[in-house]
Amino acid sequence: MRVIVSHQGRQTHWGSGRYVIGRAAGCDIVLNDAPVSPRHAEVAVGGAVVLFDLLSATGVFVNGERVEKSRVLYGDERVRVGSQELYMQLRNEPSMSSELCAQAASRGNPTLVPPRDLSSHLPLTARTNALEAIGSIAEKAIACGRGQEAERMLSPRLTGILDDARAGHPISDGTRDIAIRQALALAAATGEGRWFDYAIELLDASRAPLRDETWAGLRNTLSRVRSVNVRVVRRYADSVRRLPLSIDRVRASHHLQELIVSASGRR
Repeated sequence: MRVIVSHQGRQTHWGSGRYVIGRAAGCDIVLNDAPVSPRHAEVAVGGAVVLFDLLSATGVFVNGERVEKSRVLYGDERVRVGSQELYMQLRNEPSMSSELCAQAASRGNPTLVPPRDLSSHLPLTARTNALEAIGSIAEKAIACGRGQEAERMLSPRLTGILDDARAGHPISDGTRDIAIRQALALAAATGEGRWFDYAIELLDASRAPLRDETWAGLRNTLSRVRSVNVRVVRRYADSVRRLPLSIDRVRASHHLQELIVSASGRR
């Protein structure tokens, strides 16, 4: 992940690392402004970008909302420090530092604010990288038992991907597979069957085959949710049956029938 910070006509580029904003001379961005504390805020850049308020006197604001201790940034955001405003843009890069994410998490649980979803405007590769980046933080939240926070983080992007697929927009195999994996992780963490339904709906909307590993994930998740929409599974099974006859189609139909039987007992 890379961050581009714009302030008073100048741009600063940050790669993986930690960067301090404040009035002190040693800060990465020095703001000569009385309301700014010597070390006012810190930005941790890794698999995701987290903004921390370093117990400043006047607070840190993102798009007009005060940051309570920390907040994940999603890009195209205006950060106000004292009376100074900085514009932060995020650029996804293949290399991501999970260690930095863990270090950032050790500073306190960041507030996960649903972003304005811009993923449909990104190239397919960038969209996949963005989903992986946010997913890395969501996985840590799930591991800490914070499934609802992970859900708030991932929901806007997952919803956008399904909407694109329903509208006939191209969805790469990588994006689809990551979205399904994340949806099933949310289903298992929260017990919400709608994320199980999401995985089936995305397969159907993108006209994707049911691979064995996807079926295994669905089967394992089914026992961990409270209820599912069996009609969604039946609709996808009907779509699979309309595919040209093949061994893969027969196997997928068999797997889906098993899911229908199991799901019918959980409604």
